Amino acid sequence: MNSKEFYQQLVQAQYSALYLYAMSILHDSYLAEDLVMDTFHTAFVRIEVVQGHENPKGWLIQVLRNKIGNYLRGIRANEWPTISLDDRETPVDLPDGSQMSLGGDTHLLLLSIQQVLPPEDYQLLRLRYMENWQYVQLAEKFGITVWACRKRLQRIRQKLREAFPDEWSKGK
Repeated sequence: MNSKEFYQQLVQAQYSALYLYAMSILHDSYLAEDLVMDTFHTAFVRIEVVQGHENPKGWLIQVLRNKIGNYLRGIRANEWPTISLDDRETPVDLPDGSQMSLGGDTHLLLLSIQQVLPPEDYQLLRLRYMENWQYVQLAEKFGITVWACRKRLQRIRQKLREAFPDEWSKGK
């Protein structure tokens, strides 16, 4: 059996079981589907390894388990608060131990952020932190994976730290 046929049979035989496993842990159908598809993408890229493995189903489950664990760890490490524009004088505690205060004129700060970021990055930032969109929703809107969305937001936050050092302070 060639690699393409093996892969197609693997997806047909294991998709439902992997999806149910992911749903039992995540309780989010979009996220479960995304991680299962990401698992099958990994299998596709490493098809020779999977095809030569003594237990391809076990290999897939282990890959999915690792992806779920990475996602859950990432949530805890990278969860950032929604910033209220009404309470701009109070510093917001961030998960990395730093604080951000909108301080002064919020409108001017938002205009400054718009000048620093490309329009699509600003829209991504606004939707995530001002409108509290979930990563899955953002990924779908922008046509990227959840992982790419999270990484992009990480880079945006870093760019803002560098552009507005007075707005970010280390420690509490």
